[in-house]
Amino acid sequence: MRSAILAVCTLCLAAALGCSVLEEIDGAHSAMGIGDEKLEGSTAKAEVPEKRGIDWSVSRSINTGQVDPSIVSCRLAGATQFMRKDDCLTRGGTPSAL
Repeated sequence: MRSAILAVCTLCLAAALGCSVLEEIDGAHSAMGIGDEKLEGSTAKAEVPEKRGIDWSVSRSINTGQVDPSIVSCRLAGATQFMRKDDCLTRGGTPSAL
């Protein structure tokens, strides 16, 4: 008997909490204006997102200006990294100018 009462109380509590959460979500949607648009089959137009920024897929070079002369390619442990000449020497690498 106690387990049945406990189960009923648990279900009531879960339903009450669930309803309050759904009310909060609905309130937030109406405050933000989400879901107000009503689309009608053939009259709905798909919005094309505006193109912003640079299209990096067609880029050939990241740097468009002069390279900082203090930056060198540094051979470290079989790999090439790019850093300042002093940092390369400090880490025990072999610097070479770009």
